[in-house]
Amino acid sequence: MPKHYKEMMDEIINKMDEQKESNLRYSVKFAYKKGGKIANAFYDNKSDAEKFMKSVISKGGKAILTTEDAPANNTSGVDMNPTGARMSPKMMRRKKEQGDEQDKITKKISKMIKANEDNNNVILKQVNESLSKVEDKSDEKLGLKQDVEVVEKEYKTFRDKYNA
Repeated sequence: MPKHYKEMMDEIINKMDEQKESNLRYSVKFAYKKGGKIANAFYDNKSDAEKFMKSVISKGGKAILTTEDAPANNTSGVDMNPTGARMSPKMMRRKKEQGDEQDKITKKISKMIKANEDNNNVILKQVNESLSKVEDKSDEKLGLKQDVEVVEKEYKTFRDKYNA
């Protein structure tokens, strides 16, 4: 191989390694107590992740540094874990009160919808009745009144028909 080709390949490999490192994010899984809740912190820099890991260990906790591919919507170090943060009792009460209010509102709206459907059914029946009256009057005026005759035919059972 010519020397310039080899140098070019080395440069490409180095660029690929740099790009791979830029697509990584560092995750520090840590807990301050044995058996305590394990939390997760994300960092873009390895040095920042190591610094945080050392601070957790110095405070008596346990920590592990891992690497993972950065997601497409990288949050740049913000932990988006919904269960990671504990809510204060005040926030929990407020959330419960809002939930109760939401239940009351949904029940009220469902009752209103049911009542509205009943009203719509009554109105629809009235419209159908008035349309049938108009239709009857127009048939009467135009002489298109058709009477439907129902002829009842007496059917015999198999036993009666064949005297079985």
